[in-house]
Amino acid sequence: MVKKFTYSIIGILLFLLSGSLFSGALEFHNAIADRVQHFESFPESAWLIVLGSLLISGATVLRRRRAAARPR
Repeated sequence: MVKKFTYSIIGILLFLLSGSLFSGALEFHNAIADRVQHFESFPESAWLIVLGSLLISGATVLRRRRAAARPR
């Protein structure tokens, strides 16, 4: 019974602490975002480059796994 009570108190304190940290982070983000102009982090062509590199690296990993699984 005492253990459950202690865990519940610790859980409530952690919940309140995380909530206050989250609201502080949101306020900090809003203060910074008000002074900075918004822009896209990646233009459309950069997203295609990222997607292509992921596909190429995935194909390389699959090819290496297949080559390692073949008996010689």
